[in-house]
Amino acid sequence: MARTVNEAAHAERRSAFLDTAQRLMGTKGYEQMTIQDVLNDLGASKGALYHYFDSKQALLEGIVERYAEAMETHLARCAADPDRTAIQKLRGFFTGLRPNAAEVRLSVAAVPTWYSDDNAAARHRFRVRVTDRIVPLLTQIVKQGVAEGVFTTAFADWAGQIAIELILDVEETAGRQMLAVAPEGLDAASVERIVAAYTDALERVLGAPAGSLVLMDPAALQTWLDVTNDAQSDGAA
Repeated sequence: MARTVNEAAHAERRSAFLDTAQRLMGTKGYEQMTIQDVLNDLGASKGALYHYFDSKQALLEGIVERYAEAMETHLARCAADPDRTAIQKLRGFFTGLRPNAAEVRLSVAAVPTWYSDDNAAARHRFRVRVTDRIVPLLTQIVKQGVAEGVFTTAFADWAGQIAIELILDVEETAGRQMLAVAPEGLDAASVERIVAAYTDALERVLGAPAGSLVLMDPAALQTWLDVTNDAQSDGAA
C-alpha cells in the first residue's frame, strides 16, 4: 500500500511541475522561461525538480507528451468502439477535443505568446509528438471508412497523416487570426470560413460525403469568438 501512495504522490508532484511550466510558457514563452521561474512559482528546490526533470527541455518534452498522450487516449477510445461507424468515430474525436469555457479563456490568453518566436521549439515538438501518436489511429479509422464505402480515398495509408496535418493547421490558422483582431473585435465570418475551408479539405482528402464531418461545431466556435472579443474589450478598456 505504501508503494501505491508513493507512486501517486510522485505523479502528483510531477504534474505540478508540468502545470507550472505550461502556465509560464503561456505567459512568458518557452525561451524566456527559466528553471528558476518554475522553482520560484512552486517554492521548490532544484533538487526536487531534478528528481523528475533534468533540464528545461525535459520539462517541455513532458508537457508535450502529456498532451499528446491525452489526445491518443481519447482517439483510441473512439477507434475501438465496435458500435460506431468511421464517420461517427471521427466526429466523436473532434467533439472530444472541444475545450470548456475555462480552458478557452486560458488558451486565448496564451495565443500571443504561443505563436511568438519564443515558443517555436515548443510548437515544433508538439506537432511532431501529436502526429506520431495520432496518425496510426486515424489511419485505422480511415481504412474502416473505406471498407464501409463512406470514404473513397485511394490513399488510405496516407490519409491519416494528411488529416492530422489539416487538423493541426486549422488550429494554428485560427490562432493566428486571433492575433490580428481588429479594434471592433474578431471577424466571426472570417473564422467560420477558415473552419469551413479546412473541413471541406478534410472531407475531400478522405472522400467523405460533404457535410459529414464537423471540425468545430458552431457552439464551440462561438465560445472562442466570445472569449476572444471579451479579452479584446478588456484590453482596450
